[in-house]
Amino acid sequence: MAELPAAIESNIPFLALLGIAVLAFGFAYWHYRSVVPQISDIKRRLLMGLRFISFASVLFLFFKPNITLIFQREIKPKISVYVDNSLSMSVQDAAEKRWEETAKVLKKVNILRPGTRWLFNNNVFPLNDSSFAVSKDATNFETLFKHIDENKADNIILISDGNVTAGSYPVQLKRHPDKKIFTVGIGREENNSDLFIDNVSYEPVIYKGIEQNISVKIGTKNLKKAFTASVKLMQNRTVLAVKSFRVDTLEAFHTIVFQNTPQTVGQNKFKVTLENYKSDVNKQNNSFLFIQQILKKKLQIALFTGLPGYESKFLNQLLSAEPDFDCRFFVENKQGRFSGKDNPDIKTPFDVLIFQNFPSPYTKQQTLIQLAQILKKRKSSLFLMLGEKTDRAKLNSFLEFTPFEQVPKKLRSEAEPLFNPGNSALLDLFNNSSANSQFWQQIPPIDVLFAPGKLKPEVKILLSGKERPLILSYSKPGFRNMTFNGNGFWRWHFLMQNNSALANGYKNLLKHSIRWLADRRKIKPVLLKADATETIPGKAVQLNGFIYDADFKPVKDGQFQLQVQQGEEIIEINTEMDSSGRYSAKYLPAKEGTLQFTAKGFRFGRLYGQDKLQVEVAAAEKEFIHTGINRRYLQQIAKESGGLYTDAAQIDSLIKHIPQEVTIQKEKQSIALWYNPYLLAFILLTIISEWILRRRFGLV
Repeated sequence: MAELPAAIESNIPFLALLGIAVLAFGFAYWHYRSVVPQISDIKRRLLMGLRFISFASVLFLFFKPNITLIFQREIKPKISVYVDNSLSMSVQDAAEKRWEETAKVLKKVNILRPGTRWLFNNNVFPLNDSSFAVSKDATNFETLFKHIDENKADNIILISDGNVTAGSYPVQLKRHPDKKIFTVGIGREENNSDLFIDNVSYEPVIYKGIEQNISVKIGTKNLKKAFTASVKLMQNRTVLAVKSFRVDTLEAFHTIVFQNTPQTVGQNKFKVTLENYKSDVNKQNNSFLFIQQILKKKLQIALFTGLPGYESKFLNQLLSAEPDFDCRFFVENKQGRFSGKDNPDIKTPFDVLIFQNFPSPYTKQQTLIQLAQILKKRKSSLFLMLGEKTDRAKLNSFLEFTPFEQVPKKLRSEAEPLFNPGNSALLDLFNNSSANSQFWQQIPPIDVLFAPGKLKPEVKILLSGKERPLILSYSKPGFRNMTFNGNGFWRWHFLMQNNSALANGYKNLLKHSIRWLADRRKIKPVLLKADATETIPGKAVQLNGFIYDADFKPVKDGQFQLQVQQGEEIIEINTEMDSSGRYSAKYLPAKEGTLQFTAKGFRFGRLYGQDKLQVEVAAAEKEFIHTGINRRYLQQIAKESGGLYTDAAQIDSLIKHIPQEVTIQKEKQSIALWYNPYLLAFILLTIISEWILRRRFGLV
């Protein structure tokens, strides 16, 4: 049954409506006060009524009438509950675990009939019967507050111990009118003696032979006496250094800095450990394990542009921000010179040259010769990004380094949507296959600038438009080329920023392309990737694998075998293949140690290739650095939002302060009658009905 409005308003004043009614009634009465031939009073009044309605309606339309329907609705406050289920919620507090105390609090909160319930750790996800359990993840309040800011709830109940172990401690919340956060503290204060590692600062990616500082922040709490403690730095079970320091009974932090010069390229495991203090009740926070990626050297990249703009600025900004890229930016002016201090040097061992809108009509012949020598003698790879300023005649100087047999003809710029998103590993931009597919379906069209012409036999078309190729790759022994044939690829980045899951797609494409160009090794026929290089017991590792053919495209007629070894134990892992040819699996490690994953690909009954990778499994020490409740931070959150804080034991008193009153909300729905087709049809119907009746009564 349709809802009836509580009131109706009109844009026409009451006196005007009254005047229309009087005028229409007078006109109808005057016309039908007497008729020839005479008819009964009932028939005369019926005709008078139809004339009144039709004439009044026509006059009514001259005022462009609008009516507003007013509906009244009862609005109950929306309440959302966020429950911390990070690893620290498994801590034993006196007689019960924090998670047991959390369950009791949640049971009482459910009396409020909250609209949505969420669990949070490093991420936020819905709370239901199957998900209600302690996880192995850390606590990230930055992710939590971002979710709260986007939540439509009027009031928030946050149940946590308040300890942040991932990200930072955000306090400044976006202020929302009438949105308050009520915090419930789980846990007890720490009163026991504790010597602990609070944090270790290090660079995740470093280079062989370069000295680094590893800074260890050590804290003390409730110590009974002063003593000398020691901390040691280990790499793959080898002690690199030991340092001693003096601690006393005052609560304080000590910073110990180790200098280390890595010599082993690849993934290296480091561990910092403290001497066990006899009265230390929490020994889980006396060690800290971290993984560093040791690179041989940074990739040397030279970016040349003949037309500074969004594309070149974005490229320079992105490449300069990458820790393993050393990028030099050369901007050509109308005199054919490069502005700034940088000038291309034949002696610089560039790994990749990027030509964006280059060579241009201003490029000097000497520059063309010099860059061609760099490509030949230094065996640099070429990333060619064709643009409006690219000069066809001067591109001839680099023809042997391009995918073209002859310089392609320039086209009139035409926006061309993607016709075939390809099936190459270079276009596999996300670990999530659905995100990858979604990205290629949503990217905007590209202005194609050059016809493909005749391509070299070794060229692979990775991405094409409706009629022409957009991205091409070309490789031969000792050299590789990537060509982007279009203008405005940078839009792929900026137009995808409204979707956080796809925002880095274009960045990933550029990084994949540059790393492929710089890699002189033969392409692996079997590739295995993991979503992390380190994890904790009980947290799954996502694995993705591919079998590639000679064109570096995934094959779907092979067999993929995956196994993991930890110590002496070897386990076979089942994989599933999706429509793109990706083999995926999840592995849940049960204990600490090094996981050695081995993938083997088979085709036509024989071994086609294999790949290996390592993942380190370490205890989640940061979740146990501070096992006491962080009451001060939870109180600060409540105060910032205008809410209240309470300990779990006083949850009943907090529930009384959470607004639950029903409010009346008025909603207005405006209807424009002056061009409403139903009203016009009604007027025509009354006019036609009157005419038919007049004819029937012999008045016409």
